[in-house]
Formats: sequence, C-alpha cells, structure tokens
Amino acid sequence: MAFISVKDDTFLTEVVTLQKGIEKLYDETSGPWEYVLSEHIHQGYYEPNAPLADLRDAQFRMIDEALRFASILEDKSKFPKNVVDVGCGLGGSSRYLGKKYGATCLGITLSPYQVQRANDVAAAEGLSDRVSFQVANALKQPFPDNHFDLVWSMESGEHMPEREKVYTIIV
Repeated sequence: MAFISVKDDTFLTEVVTLQKGIEKLYDETSGPWEYVLSEHIHQGYYEPNAPLADLRDAQFRMIDEALRFASILEDKSKFPKNVVDVGCGLGGSSRYLGKKYGATCLGITLSPYQVQRANDVAAAEGLSDRVSFQVANALKQPFPDNHFDLVWSMESGEHMPEREKVYTIIV
C-alpha cells in the first residue's frame, strides 16, 4: 500500500485545514441532519419486495445487516462487547449496539457538537454507563492496538483524508 508522505508540510497543512473544515461542517449541520435522518445520520436498508419501511426501522436494519454480512450475528459469542465507532456522528449506531447487544461503545468524531449531543442523548436514554463519545481523529486514535473487538464505521470513511491509512489503522 502506498501512502502520501506526511513529511510534506503542505500536505500536513491541507489535512489539518480539511479536518477543521469537517469539524466546522459537522458542528453547523448536525442539527438539520438529525431532523431529517434521525440520530443515525446514515441511510437505511430496505428489504427487496417488501413494503417501504420507516426510515428509523431501515436504519436499525442497516446496522443488523452489516453485522450479519460480517458473520457477527450467526453466533451470540461473536456479538460485539467492546466497540469503537469511528466517525460516530450523533451516536445512533453506538446507542443501538449498546442497547440491543449490550456492548460497551465509544464513539469518536471530529465534531465537539456531535460529541455533546451524542453524550446528552446517551444520558437521556440511560446508556452513559456503557456508551460514550469523545472528540478524536480517526487518523490518530488514542487507543492501544486490539483494544476493541469491533471497529464500527458507517458512512464516514468517505469524508476522511488518507482513506487507505484510516482503513489500515482501524483494521
């Protein structure tokens, strides 16, 4: 795998500028996105040839289908226990994984607004003991290797610079 050299000061400046821009964009637009898409801020999975489901149900189904695709739902012993949600947005997936599967989840995002909102909703739903959120950069995660048994990332990687590096880090 080839990565762009991070020794190039111009490139580093561009990455930092991009990250600040993403943070600002998410801080400013998360409220409207929550209004439109709910706290998941991701698309849903609609069953083929089935009646059109409500968006929230389809979003829950999207999470379960991704877990099924990864062969996680086939055996309860594979259910996630300790999850990092990279690019967590408003934390909908983390809260769902915490509620449905009893997982301990830590969501990370560049946006302080999203972290505050996600922690507020987790507290309101009585999940603060196992679901939390913090500002962190997917390219510089503050966690030791193999700290989590599931790395979750739903529709956020496309917003990250150096995607190859991100996926190398999270895998």
